Amino acid sequence: MARPKERPFARTEELLEITNVSRRSLYEWVRLGVLPVPRVMSDGNGVYSRWPKIAIDHARFVVEQRELGYALDEIRPMVHARWGSADKVPVEEAVEYEKKLAAARHARHTRKKRREEADG
Repeated sequence: MARPKERPFARTEELLEITNVSRRSLYEWVRLGVLPVPRVMSDGNGVYSRWPKIAIDHARFVVEQRELGYALDEIRPMVHARWGSADKVPVEEAVEYEKKLAAARHARHTRKKRREEADG
């Protein structure tokens, strides 16, 4: 059986599982600069976040440092020293993926609409 293609982004649920913090805390980590900024997307069925894949590494690192007793404001310079500023993490792959996904959704919606018009 073929393996599904790996996504070039991380989902919020993945980060929540890794960090074991609330969604609100996750976005506080973004505000504090220890996680990269996610892209906020909408597919007509709701709004959701797409995180750069590197956010998983950031999240694991932050959790490890918190377990060692460091506060988030102490972790921020560690993150920046290791990866650079969290808001400058490249997301080109995720952007390209989202464009393809949007095109596929549009094509599916167009086909569905045509079928409905033909049936109706």
